[in-house]
Amino acid sequence: ANCPVTNTCVSSQDDQGPKADMFNAYAEPWVYEGPQASAMLNLKFQVKRFRGRVVKEEGPYLRVEFRSQSLPGQVDNFDDAEFYFTPGDYTVQFRSARRPSATTASVMGDFGANKQRIEDLRKALRWEKLTVLRNRKRAFFFFESPFDTFGPACNGVGCGEGGADDIKGDVKSPQRFDNDPLAAPALPPPKPGR
Repeated sequence: ANCPVTNTCVSSQDDQGPKADMFNAYAEPWVYEGPQASAMLNLKFQVKRFRGRVVKEEGPYLRVEFRSQSLPGQVDNFDDAEFYFTPGDYTVQFRSARRPSATTASVMGDFGANKQRIEDLRKALRWEKLTVLRNRKRAFFFFESPFDTFGPACNGVGCGEGGADDIKGDVKSPQRFDNDPLAAPALPPPKPGR
């Protein structure tokens, strides 16, 4: 789930572009090894080691809460964290956010404590981050350009390779724009009648 507009939340699914970047809300999902049941047990053990409490567990879903103080003398804050083990995969999605209160309404929030706890938990589990491409701008082009460095910019017709549309003497040598620079030279086209 996406994070609310606050700097006390971190999520592996919050890819909202500038807003997520502004609040530093995004973190990569995790990858674990072995059976899901073992990974869940390991996660619950580490949560307890980090002084967390399991609130709910249903199949691949785990909800926990952490009680913390951002500053000495400050009232206790509660951070709710959710973990989801993707079925048929070795990926763990997560979200951790501080419960709204008068102390989290400040501009400083939790000083990055929530995100740091999640990262420390991942390190204790010895799980890897799953690199994700983010904030992709999708653009579709429905034409080919001679400036492309890949693909069939010339299909042999009209590119000086002896196609039906070539004008004799107009093109002295084949003009290929899609050659692989590491590939062996192309063989000449077979002569008709062979």
